[in-house]
Order: sequence, then structure tokens, then C-alpha cells
Amino acid sequence: VRPFRDDLERQFHERGWELQDRLGLSWEDLDGLATGEMALGIVPYQREAVVALLADVSQSNELTQKVLAKVAESFKRVGGVRQVENVGRTTLTIYDIPADAKKKRPARQVAYFGKQGMLGMAERAAVARDLANRQATADQANLASLETYQAVQKRAASGNKLPVDLHWFVDPFGLADIGRSRVPKRQQSGRDPVKLAKGEGFDAVKGVGGVVSLSAGPYGSVHRTSIYAPPPHQRAMRMLVLPNGGKFTPEPWVPSDIGTFTTFHWDMQVGFDNFGTLFDALFGEGEEGVWPDVLESIRTDPNGPQLDVRQDRVAHLGQSLTLVT
Repeated sequence: VRPFRDDLERQFHERGWELQDRLGLSWEDLDGLATGEMALGIVPYQREAVVALLADVSQSNELTQKVLAKVAESFKRVGGVRQVENVGRTTLTIYDIPADAKKKRPARQVAYFGKQGMLGMAERAAVARDLANRQATADQANLASLETYQAVQKRAASGNKLPVDLHWFVDPFGLADIGRSRVPKRQQSGRDPVKLAKGEGFDAVKGVGGVVSLSAGPYGSVHRTSIYAPPPHQRAMRMLVLPNGGKFTPEPWVPSDIGTFTTFHWDMQVGFDNFGTLFDALFGEGEEGVWPDVLESIRTDPNGPQLDVRQDRVAHLGQSLTLVT
């Protein structure tokens, strides 16, 4: 699992969501802490991306106390102010940590609680408070009740015969919207890629997720991923016509000493015919009809190739793509 864990840590670091900075926990602290299920999530709170953690620590009480003592000491060293409040029958410990000008870290907050063998932590007291309340109530307004989550997980699990070690789910545009709260304003210059993608209809992708099986027979891991993007699709999103089925066996010309092999099916002619609005958005500076002008120039310019791209090239493409490294 180490390569997976290291890559996950790298992704959190690149996005400014490091566990050590956000919750005071390192990945090493989590080793042995969770004795059952563990959940890690990025949740929205007042347009911010907040890291939250839930872990079954029912069989590691002594280690949990040591880890929390270590966390408390680390917060104390950086001037964190501790307060305690009761949420029903649950005790919530909150640390308000001042800004660090040298490390360019803003003021932050971490809160945690333990209840019925469950450890909950979050960057905001309000989020930790909500997690604690959900442990005591049958609130149905939860992730598992969402149609998008259900559709993604059902499709990913369909036909799977392996034990599942990890479930994951992302609302890509929801994450993108709140994720920008982690990016300093000075780094948000230029074209907004999220706004562009939405304008071209790619926000039809409502959810992405799946299941992962670790140590699955001869494989280090096996993952089954599904994307939920119900129609109707608009503008450039209509490029993504991916026919089901077909041949996936490597062609005879694919050598045996390769690094990667990927093959999939895509209706490239439909993709080409719906590419124009995306090209205009990327290179037309807001002007529509740039793509047809480019194609016409390629076809008729006496100093150009005088090639009808649609008829002379794209019309001859099939629906199978293979990428080899």
C-alpha cells in the first residue's frame, strides 16, 4: 500500500491539504491507529475546503491517547489556544492556532473528539461539531443518500468479485470550486479553467468514483472506476462519445517490452465535429466561429497544405485508440 499512500500524500501536499499542517497528524501517526474503517474527506464549509477525518480506534485506545497528546503538544509549541466544549454527550477539543508569517501559514483551527470508539477530526470546529452530531442522530442528509454517489458506486461495483478495501468518490466541479480557496489570489491569474470547462458543458460530469481492491491475487491493486454524466450534453461535452464494448486485445505490432498500454474506444468523428466551441473558447478570445475559419484556411490557403481535414483525414478514422509507452 505504500506507493498508494505516498502518492496520496504527494497530492495532498500539492493542493495545500497536508495532514500534518491541516490536522496535526502525519501519515506515520495513522499507522496502527485505525483498527477498523477510516474515512478521509474534503468537505465544503463557507466556501472553504476543509479536511476531515473519521477513524475507528476502538481497539487502539492507548495509542490514540498518545497520538492526541503528541498533536496537542505540537499545537502548543506554535501558540495554539485550547478550549473544550460539550456537544451533547461528546467532548469537543478545539485548538485555535495563530498565523505563522515565516512559513506563510494563515491562522487556522483544528478540532477533535472521541466517541464510542470513533475518533473525529476536522479543520473547523463547526465541521467537527457536525460530525459528532451525526454520530448520535439518524440524519439522512448524507453522502450515501445522494443519487450521484449511489449511481457511481453501483456501476463501479457491478460485476466485481474481489473484496473491496477502498471506496472513493469526488464531485469534481464541487471540489474545484472549493479547492481554489486553498490557492492564493496571486496564483489565480489568467483564464479560469473551471469556468471554461463549465461553459463548454463538462459540468455534466456530476461524480467520479469507484472501488479499489488491494493485494488482489497477482495484482498489487485492482480499481473499478465509473463516471456519472447523465445527458443531455451541451457544446464540447458532446465530443465524449465513448462506445461500449469492442476489441481490447493488443494488436500484433505492440511490443512486449513496453511501459504502459492503454486502449479505449472513442467516436473521433463526432469528437471532431463538436470540437469547435472548445477551440474558440481556448484560442478565439471570446469570438465564435474561429475554428471553421482555421479549417477553411487550411483547405484553401495557396501557401498551406490545401487539405480538407474533415474529409481527407478525420473521415478515415475508426473508433479505437491505443497509447503505448
